[in-house]
Amino acid sequence: MKSGEFPKIFPYTKFNKQIIQGEIEVNEKGVPVFKKHPSGQGFIDKKGRLVNIKGYLTDKNGNIVD
Repeated sequence: MKSGEFPKIFPYTKFNKQIIQGEIEVNEKGVPVFKKHPSGQGFIDKKGRLVNIKGYLTDKNGNIVD
């Protein structure tokens, strides 16, 4: 053990925020424009995928997808 820490067993990758972001339309002022999902539950991106109000891809329960 080094400095009282356990050795890392699994390699860790760097987090890439762009993998979890949906493709959101932006108006002329640079403000994101969200489309409501047909069921009224959340929003959809340009590809019809569920996203939250911040533009991150989500599952049907609202959890961010990675």
